[in-house]
Amino acid sequence: MAFEPDPDAGQPGTVKLADGRWAYRWKDAPDLELIILKQPENQKQPENQPHN
Repeated sequence: MAFEPDPDAGQPGTVKLADGRWAYRWKDAPDLELIILKQPENQKQPENQPHN
């Protein structure tokens, strides 16, 4: 992506999470349904998350 997403405040669309990951949230979706798009290079992938 050529832009930095806005910090996550519960809004739909592409957001930057507090831990630096980028995610996508569908309109009216709960936080558990975030789709992780990108994470910082130095951040280890959580074992319970699928690898993209």
